[in-house]
Amino acid sequence: MDVPLKIVCQLRSREGNNATLPTESESEPPSCDVSALSQSAPLRSREADCSASSRPSSTCEEEGVRALVFSGAPASRGDVGDASFEVFEDRIVLMLDPGVVLKATSVLELNSAEECVQLYKMIRGSQDSGGVMATSSSITHSDASESAVQESQHSPGIQVVLTQQAESTAPSCPHGPTLLFVKFNHGKEEGRRFYACAACRDRKDCSFFQWENEKVSKSTLAAREEHNRRCQPPFSHKEYMERYRNYIQLPLPKRRFCQECQQLLLLEEWPEHADHQVQADISIAQLRRPSQMLYALANKKSNAQYLFADRSCQFLLDVVAALGFTRVLCVGTPRLHELIRLRALGPEGPQMRSLLLDIDFRYSQFYTDEEFCHYNMFNHHFFGGEEAREICRNFLQLDNGEGVIMVTDPPFGGLVEPLAHSFKKLVAMWRLEPDEGTSKELPIFWIFPYFFEPRILSVFPSFSMLDYQVDYDNHAQYKHGKTGRKQSPVRIFTNIPQNMITLPKEEGYRYCSICQRYVSSDNQHCEICNMCTSKDGRRWKHCILCRKCVKPSWIHCSSCNRCALQSHPCGSTKDGCFICGKSDHKQRNCPRRYIKDKTTQVKLNPGKNKRKIKISKLKGKSIKHTAVSNKKRKKSKTKTPS
Repeated sequence: MDVPLKIVCQLRSREGNNATLPTESESEPPSCDVSALSQSAPLRSREADCSASSRPSSTCEEEGVRALVFSGAPASRGDVGDASFEVFEDRIVLMLDPGVVLKATSVLELNSAEECVQLYKMIRGSQDSGGVMATSSSITHSDASESAVQESQHSPGIQVVLTQQAESTAPSCPHGPTLLFVKFNHGKEEGRRFYACAACRDRKDCSFFQWENEKVSKSTLAAREEHNRRCQPPFSHKEYMERYRNYIQLPLPKRRFCQECQQLLLLEEWPEHADHQVQADISIAQLRRPSQMLYALANKKSNAQYLFADRSCQFLLDVVAALGFTRVLCVGTPRLHELIRLRALGPEGPQMRSLLLDIDFRYSQFYTDEEFCHYNMFNHHFFGGEEAREICRNFLQLDNGEGVIMVTDPPFGGLVEPLAHSFKKLVAMWRLEPDEGTSKELPIFWIFPYFFEPRILSVFPSFSMLDYQVDYDNHAQYKHGKTGRKQSPVRIFTNIPQNMITLPKEEGYRYCSICQRYVSSDNQHCEICNMCTSKDGRRWKHCILCRKCVKPSWIHCSSCNRCALQSHPCGSTKDGCFICGKSDHKQRNCPRRYIKDKTTQVKLNPGKNKRKIKISKLKGKSIKHTAVSNKKRKKSKTKTPS
């Protein structure tokens, strides 16, 4: 029977001596989430188990595998593509699913656990299309993540075709119209184009797959339509609202919420949920904060949810109010939507309205169709059809489109290009006339990690990045801290001039009179670059050879002619265009992007993760709309007559 493959790499101690390996009984390290941007898929192989000494020259080879040496890694654990790893004080254990083949690699000395991204890319045997979605793997660590993002712009991968023809002919899955994907390698298509789900990377979450020119029989189309219908929420939005009106009329002791089904329960539904974990005495105040009642989904391959901390949520609302906006389109920001509604109930709160667009249909239980639209931001799909689309359009165009701002917080692994494509369609809905000029823009706050800045600026050139660090309640790494290494990498990208936005001085932000914007306390103004250059909260240093400021942990490599981590593999970064292969420009400036079939780069990880994906408190359920209805059907089938 296959067992997980393990590579055990002993780490070098701070004194330079080999450390003793901890025993199996020692406690597990704290959790973290680090994923590669690879697109490899599992292949067949045999089990291997290696350990390496701390010397860079020593290796352990077994079954054609050569272990890599790590140094200075913090205690943590996480995921790297199809693999998982555990980092202890003196060793790191990389675990891959059965059936993964590894190539023999040269010994490298890596600087941190996050550089498993590089390890994973080097040891994987080959690549396969697997399952795809419109998101790449989630990223947490700044140095390794930014490096991986940069490398993905030059390496072969899968792209999404965002043309009008591709959209008009796209078949639909339960999550709306699919996206057309294609493999590209330096301007050459490899393999056939195919349609896949826009919202799910793992085929276990959405198994839809169809070749571009595949002829589908009528029976298959009928079965697909029936499957899509069965996967929708158990109630329509209007039915949810009728249930809610009946629910709030119940006395407090009879208001119950099923935590397993994530559903408000009416009296006649109690017997069906008798053996479930049920929360009683639901108050009106609780109903006004549904994000605190609903379990945050944690399937990072389809619907991971991270909710704003109160500090960041209050800041966003204060800034929006200070700028004079009276309406907020909340795209994937349920907690901000809640806070706006709560403030509007108070006597001194700003008279502000909000409309929530989110893929989590569970919010239909708490909001009317004028307050919530079930929406997929990866393909601009309104599940409520034209009626929901018209509600959103009317909200944006109210008062001739004045006084409205869009605040969006997409999944951090979300591909920038499909997201931007959807956001531009929302901007088009905001314009009163279809042919209205582009000089007037819809104000936007796009919340995303700072190392995606080049990609965001390539699709929204008028945007700039604020220094404000956005933190989250349910994410261990994306939290506010006092030291640079512990600070959140999440920032706000906006088309609003930065001199109009005031950052809180009590949190260490200061105003730079030269740049005319607020920056973090350690973001010092560089006289050579003539700007405040830091992106991650640390004080950066200027490299004369690179002619720019770089991170303090980077050094200039004469072999690569660039600054990088001291432990980087020399020559691993290939300059040039990802689309046409020429070395005189980058992909974002390639003229081939704007001719014929315009394609937009998307780096995906279609490798299927065979490990069980845990969703906190939801017992393995993803955001499949059949989560409630299937449970009832299965339960009715297993019942036997008494």
